Amino acid sequence: MRGRDITSRAMGTLGAVAVVSLGVLAATPASASEADEGPIIVGGDSDDVEVEDLDDAEREDLERVAEDEGVTVEEAAHDVAWQEDFSRLADELREDFPDEFAGAWIEDGDGADAWVAFAGAAPDEALEAAAAFSRPLAVHEGRGYTEAELDEELESIHYELLDDTDAVEDVMSSHDLATGRIEVEVEPAEMADDADTVDQLATRMEPSNTEISLEMEASSELDYANEAIYGGGDLTTCTSGFVVNDQDSARRGVTTAAHCQNSQSYEGAPLDFEGSHRGSFGDVQWHRHTSRAHVNEFYSTSSTRRAATSVAGLPEGGQSINNYGKNSGRDTETVYRTNVCQGDDCRLIAMGSHVTTGGDSGGPWFWANTAHGIHKGYRTIDGERRSTFSQARWLPSALGVEVATD
Repeated sequence: MRGRDITSRAMGTLGAVAVVSLGVLAATPASASEADEGPIIVGGDSDDVEVEDLDDAEREDLERVAEDEGVTVEEAAHDVAWQEDFSRLADELREDFPDEFAGAWIEDGDGADAWVAFAGAAPDEALEAAAAFSRPLAVHEGRGYTEAELDEELESIHYELLDDTDAVEDVMSSHDLATGRIEVEVEPAEMADDADTVDQLATRMEPSNTEISLEMEASSELDYANEAIYGGGDLTTCTSGFVVNDQDSARRGVTTAAHCQNSQSYEGAPLDFEGSHRGSFGDVQWHRHTSRAHVNEFYSTSSTRRAATSVAGLPEGGQSINNYGKNSGRDTETVYRTNVCQGDDCRLIAMGSHVTTGGDSGGPWFWANTAHGIHKGYRTIDGERRSTFSQARWLPSALGVEVATD
C-alpha cells in the first residue's frame, strides 16, 4: 500500500490547494487489474418508446426537451424516456446491495447509455437485473468504495470543517462518484493563512477508506446563493413546492425552502408556519392554511398544473429533471452532482447549469408526475454556477411530512 502524498499548488483566484492522494486497497473482491480490463456491457437495445403511448405529463416534458434541444419528440423520447426507469433500477441496486453499490450515472461511453458501479465484483443478482434493462449498461467493478461510504465521508468532512470556526469561515463540498474524489472549497477565517490552513485541514481530514481521495481548495469568497426575494408571487418571498401530508396526523400543507422567511402568504392568504430543517437533509420547511384545501397538484408552467403521483429516489448523474419557479418559469436541466453540501445544508442535487433566479426558492423539481425536489439556489462547481435543490425523498426525515400522492 502506498503512503499518503500531500502536495500544495497555486490555483489562480482560488488560492491554495491540498490534494490528499491515497493508496489502493490491497484486497477487494475485484482486483485493480480486473477493473482495468474495462466494464461489463449488459442490457439491450429496445425499440424506441411510442410517444403516443405516454401520459400527457411525460409527453409534455418530452416536447419541452425536444424544443430545447432542436430535435423531434421521437428523438427526445429515445434519449430521455428511459431515464426514470434507469433511476428506479439504480435505487433497487442501491437498496439491495448497500455494501457493494458504488453509484450510477447516465452518460454515453463504452458502447453503453449509462453505467453502474460496485466496490468489488458485481453480485450475480445485480448483473442479472442490469442485463434485463432495456438499454445497454456498463457495469464497472473494483472501485474500492461504495456510494454510501463516499456520502458518509463527504458529510463527515464537511461538517467537521464547518464546526472549526477558528480556521474556517465557510465550506462547500461535493464528490465525484466516478473517481471517488471529495472536492472541498474552504473560505479560511480572516486571520488564517490560506496555504497553511488548507494543508493542515487536508492532513487532518484524511478519509478512512484509502480508495477515496480528498481535494481541498482555499477560496476568498465562496460563490453560492439562495434564491429568495421580497415581493409578491406564489408565496410572499419564494415559490411553493409540493403539497405534503403530516405523517403524525391527517393535516396537509405545502413545502418551500427553509431559508425563506417563516412568515409566508399564499396568494395573499396568511399561512401557519409548521416547521423547518437546515442540515443533512437539505433546506426545507412547510406551512399550512387552516381552512383552505391543499390539493395534490403543482404548477409545471405558469398556466398548467399536474398531480404528484410518486416521489423519486436519488436521481442519477445525467438525468433530465424539470424545474418551475415563479420568476424564471419552467426549465429542464441534467443532474451534475448527486451529493452537494452548501454551508449547513447537505444531500443537495446540483444541476448542469444555473437555470433559476431570485424568488424561485422552494419551487418544485419534477419529471412527469414524479416529485424530485425543492429548489434551493445555486453554487459554483468546476467554474460554473449550477442550480441546486433539496431531495423530496428526505422530507420524512427532515420534517416528518411526505409528498401527497393521492
